[in-house]
Amino acid sequence: MRRGPDNNLASFFMSFIFYKFWFLQVLVFTSSGFSGINKMTVISVAAAIIYDNEQLLIARRPPGKHKSGYWEFPGGKIEPDETAEQALIRELAEELSIQANNLTPFQQVEYDYPEKRVKIQFFVVTQFSGTPQGMEGQAIQWVPLKRLNEFQFPEANVAIVNQLIARPELLFN
Repeated sequence: MRRGPDNNLASFFMSFIFYKFWFLQVLVFTSSGFSGINKMTVISVAAAIIYDNEQLLIARRPPGKHKSGYWEFPGGKIEPDETAEQALIRELAEELSIQANNLTPFQQVEYDYPEKRVKIQFFVVTQFSGTPQGMEGQAIQWVPLKRLNEFQFPEANVAIVNQLIARPELLFN
């Protein structure tokens, strides 16, 4: 093999082409695959575990909504100018016509659905004023804690449901 300036130049160009090809592959991967994960829509939600007389209040998701027909802990989206507590107080007033008097942070859950990521901040509500009613036409039901697993919940809620059934004392900490 011939050594000299021509060989070094050929080696340089081969390296240049290799690295250019590699860079384009990385660029295509990050613009279509990897960074797409980071662009998933994130929805922040506040939800209430409303406990009264050894029962929990659950609501049925209305038709046309994500996971319609499933049961859930009442609550809703956190608006950009709200704290989770403010959002939950607003949502409970709008959806159930109750005023939460005592919110205790419980747990935060993040769950990835194929089309979006939900970030739910759960609160325990043991004191409220008013009589809960489905103000948006949704069914609501008081359920004994031990029967909670008889209802179909969205996947993002399942871990909380299982935790409450296994360790009901968590409601009082």
